[in-house]
Amino acid sequence: MIAVDAGAAALPPPPDPTQLLLLQDPKMRFTLELEFVEMLANPHYLHFLAQSRFLDDPVFINYLRYLQYFHRPEYLPFVTHPACLYFLDLLLLAPFRAALLNPAYITLMHDQAYWHWRSGRYNRFTEAEQRREAKQAQAAREREVAAHKTELQGELMLDAPADDKLKLQQ
Repeated sequence: MIAVDAGAAALPPPPDPTQLLLLQDPKMRFTLELEFVEMLANPHYLHFLAQSRFLDDPVFINYLRYLQYFHRPEYLPFVTHPACLYFLDLLLLAPFRAALLNPAYITLMHDQAYWHWRSGRYNRFTEAEQRREAKQAQAAREREVAAHKTELQGELMLDAPADDKLKLQQ
């Protein structure tokens, strides 16, 4: 019988061969990578990664660099939480990874995300663009009216007798 030290860390079980086959399927691999990238929008998941020391592993950081392909235009339609791409970029910065160990920082990130999601339906940029377009349309209408008035005055001057033309000009 083999004696096992109770204080020794247990090794994880070997991967299931069917799971390895799933990673060879390009659609399944893409789905798994997309799900992982989407989870990066959750500040508590980022905190878990930091606490588990995944963010200290250079292999994991290289994997995050590999996942940058989700920024390419052909992959953007699949991303439903755009904040995950922002955090994917931030995870490449060592100061951000260090800050993720601070629970207060995680709470701040979560609160900021909550208020952004709550007021996200009000797109300030869209509203500003609509106001600008409305002002431009109003100015165009005013120019049309002014041009039409000038045209009408010109027609009146052509049709009016000579002594009436002097009155119209004054």
